[in-house]
Amino acid sequence: MNEVLTVRLGAQRAAALRAYQKKTGLTQTQVIHSGVDRVLAGDSEGLPPTAARLCGSVAGPTRSATNSEVRKAMRR
Repeated sequence: MNEVLTVRLGAQRAAALRAYQKKTGLTQTQVIHSGVDRVLAGDSEGLPPTAARLCGSVAGPTRSATNSEVRKAMRR
């Protein structure tokens, strides 16, 4: 290992890291390494699968707030 990285965490994030570390039995270093590896592998990019599947599936006018036909139907 040639590189050293210092990570500053806020109180809430540090507490969450400690809790996760105790729950899993991993060291804080292992948790950070797995997170960095996951990001570099591209696993955490984009939308979750369920959200990605639903994107673009809603039909209707793009600007319903200014569409007079939609506003008329909403008043009924």
